[in-house]
Amino acid sequence: MSSHPIAERRCALTGQTAPKAELLRCALAPDGTLTPDLKQVLPGRGLYLSLGEAKLSEAHASGALLKAAARHYKCAPKKILVPDGFAERISALYVQATLRLMGLERKAGRAFLGADSVNKAGSAGKISVFINAADGAGDSHKFMARAKAADLPVITAFTRAQLSLAFGRENVVHAALAERGGWRNILKYTQSYVRYSAATPSDTDNAGASMLEGKGSL
Repeated sequence: MSSHPIAERRCALTGQTAPKAELLRCALAPDGTLTPDLKQVLPGRGLYLSLGEAKLSEAHASGALLKAAARHYKCAPKKILVPDGFAERISALYVQATLRLMGLERKAGRAFLGADSVNKAGSAGKISVFINAADGAGDSHKFMARAKAADLPVITAFTRAQLSLAFGRENVVHAALAERGGWRNILKYTQSYVRYSAATPSDTDNAGASMLEGKGSL
């Protein structure tokens, strides 16, 4: 059986091509504002970027991003608005999107919160993804070892405060997602966030490549 070719796009700043799913898509709003399109669904011609937050912030400050957008959309730079804090806003959007999806999984009864709940679900083979707070304490090393032994992906990119906000419970350190539901989209957004912001000290390239195969720490 032949597989479908992977769609690729070219970064407007570097000129390098990469799989479309690994690039940040932006769209031009009717008022000329360059707008991040995390879902890659906004209408109009997309502008794709491969740079992380730090480099993109530099490109914005130097005017390189505006010039690239003007070339891409074949218009004068004065007709395009790149908002202040553009690069930083993208990180915030990735976080908001991921935490919102986590909250939906909790409301649907597809999230396990706390070490005891996760242990019980893990013993029953109901877990697809482990989640450990980036600033987790106590028995986090045991939790991570358990996830590794299960050969499942682990999300470590978010703090206790962020996870508590997402799941609507105080001091969430350990959590997991059920096999069914939207866990794949959560992994996808986490992967993009880590790649963009280097949110964890892990090897993000290797983590991104292995994550959907059931391995990796994000």
